[in-house]
Amino acid sequence: MTQITDRAITAPSDWATLFRIRARELGLTHREVDGLADLTDGYFSKICAGMKIPGGEIIVRICAALQIELRPVEKSTS
Repeated sequence: MTQITDRAITAPSDWATLFRIRARELGLTHREVDGLADLTDGYFSKICAGMKIPGGEIIVRICAALQIELRPVEKSTS
């Protein structure tokens, strides 16, 4: 499993990259991710292609479907 632990997700393209990598690791099609995350057909594909920017609720649902653990990161003040 790929671990992205050394940087925070700061841009929509970061989410798309992470989601694409993880779906591939799990052997899931975009349609299967749509089903697991209770998304409309094609929505996950549009996120991965950069055509849609997911909101918080959608990110949480996709992360659950892809077995991605979300961890908040505190900004350093230095």
